[in-house]
Amino acid sequence: MYGTRRTATFDGHIDALRTDFSRIDVAVQFAEKILERHADVFPSVIGMDFRYLRTRPFPGVPALAIIYRIDEAEHLVHLMRAESCEE
Repeated sequence: MYGTRRTATFDGHIDALRTDFSRIDVAVQFAEKILERHADVFPSVIGMDFRYLRTRPFPGVPALAIIYRIDEAEHLVHLMRAESCEE
């Protein structure tokens, strides 16, 4: 089981999305709960030390692509970037 840590860049992305999507925090909290238990099952970015999680959209929140890195030594998931995946 991992802890999660948001980077300043990640928080900036969420703050920017919050202006358009009032329930964005609910989606991020859900993603954090999933990553605390299953961070290692999501695909990695080819040639990089990052992984990504794509959420499903729900009312008031678009699908999100969340880029993160696992720090095995500290048992932490560092949330690096978040983007809307609206189609």
